Amino acid sequence: LQSYHGVQLRLASSTLFDNGTMALNQMTRELRMAGYPSAKLFASSAVASSPGIVATPFVTVSAYDVVFEADANQDGTVEQIEYVLAPGSQDLYRKSTLKNPNGTLRSSTVTTLLLNNVQNQIRGTPLFAWNINSSDTHSFPLNVQAVYINLLLQSSGNESGSAARVTLTATCPRMNF
Repeated sequence: LQSYHGVQLRLASSTLFDNGTMALNQMTRELRMAGYPSAKLFASSAVASSPGIVATPFVTVSAYDVVFEADANQDGTVEQIEYVLAPGSQDLYRKSTLKNPNGTLRSSTVTTLLLNNVQNQIRGTPLFAWNINSSDTHSFPLNVQAVYINLLLQSSGNESGSAARVTLTATCPRMNF
């Protein structure tokens, strides 16, 4: 019986790790693209007539919410992407909103990356942290140089009541596009 419970706990840990790693990899990949494409890649006349072709690196950054713009799919369309752990929630969401060439935003699509597993708010641990480039003349959050992700996950427990726990971390430096 004990070995059965041990197998169940290892299985829960493995599933939790796999789901967490998938979410962390997606967030890391997209956060590294924050601010791409920048105005440096276009003629100033193109940017003036179509401000939506340029991505704003970071729109907001807080302990449980980060919003940035990027051409994450590399399809020529900038989207505003938000990763958020809503207040009191254990669910991690990704909100994606395409940006029109004129700079306005279209309707959003919300997907759940992790359901009932994120423990950051319960434990009082920020999901996101950041550092700024002190030599950058832009104000916060445009001067954010890197975002750090600290994802605390816990399964709801198995038949024996044991819950699997996993901590995943990543550093997402902003590329200089």
